[in-house]
Amino acid sequence: MIINFTDAMLNPEIVIAVACLKLNAYKLYPLDRQVREAYFSKNMLKFLAEQNLSTNIDQNELISHVLETNLPNKWKSIHSGGYAAGSMFIHLLAMKYEKKNVSIERAKYMFQEWNLKADKEALKEYKTRGTTRSLNTAWSDFKMVAHLWAVDILEMENDITIFSYPELVDDPKLGIINNPKLTTKQKFDLDSRLFIACVKNMERQYKNLNLNIDFWELPNFTVGYFFNTGKTEWNEQNKDIFSRYTYVRGL
Repeated sequence: MIINFTDAMLNPEIVIAVACLKLNAYKLYPLDRQVREAYFSKNMLKFLAEQNLSTNIDQNELISHVLETNLPNKWKSIHSGGYAAGSMFIHLLAMKYEKKNVSIERAKYMFQEWNLKADKEALKEYKTRGTTRSLNTAWSDFKMVAHLWAVDILEMENDITIFSYPELVDDPKLGIINNPKLTTKQKFDLDSRLFIACVKNMERQYKNLNLNIDFWELPNFTVGYFFNTGKTEWNEQNKDIFSRYTYVRGL
């Protein structure tokens, strides 16, 4: 499913900023169109006011979305569900890299055994209880944006290696990519095109998993970068945990 952009939002001068705001809204509310539009509209109006931009975006329409919708305050459940879905997505990518049969049941097992036990202290404030029921709910609610949560997790853990193929070879910001003193988050903050290019890479990886899931993805527009991230792979402890998987149904 393609994330909706109006023609005005595809203006090259603002499309990267719009994409970041759209992705955040879809990441938080993938199933609730009304709340998602209100959340995006609120932040889009704030962005336009702060930047004092002259655009063809219909601000009255944005205002109507905000006024007609009450934004829910359930951040803890959203982040725990999204974190679980993103973590399971990362395990799916690792299965693909390790040439194992890719299955969500195996990803749930890896989440329970790795994220909740062996690596329980990492990002623990985001973690769900890890019951089969809660993981089923998390995947059902956030599978369409699991790749976006995966990017967030890898960014927070500074675990994204960027191999760049810049379209703009004379771009003054190119030095950001290979600066060893900058974390992934700092790189994304300094140049949002890197974040968008990373998301587009994740979209390609999602398609390669062949899960037959109609996930949310960005429309085509010029980003300024095209790159691949490093391979998502397990360490030896992960591999040992996976080798003990015995759940048969669903493989």
